[in-house]
Amino acid sequence: MKRKPIKRKTRRRRSHEAWLTLQDGHTRVECRVVDVSQDGAQITCNRADALHDRLVLAYALTASHSRTCEIVWRRGKTLGLKYTDQPALTQQHGM
Repeated sequence: MKRKPIKRKTRRRRSHEAWLTLQDGHTRVECRVVDVSQDGAQITCNRADALHDRLVLAYALTASHSRTCEIVWRRGKTLGLKYTDQPALTQQHGM
């Protein structure tokens, strides 16, 4: 039996700053978005080893849009994130 090929979501290359809010809801860590898709993003972060599996990604420090994510893979300072929510406005968390 042949397996059906897995169709990946279209990824768009990016290179811009973003911020991660950790589970405590207050700690922010700067990162760089490498690419994005409908389902997630790839980022680089100098503090990747200090990140827990769940976090919030905001594309600008004062952005009103953010995404809840979980880390699905790690390769040094590069992380693969999977969105675990639908795009939504954040509730005045200073993001």
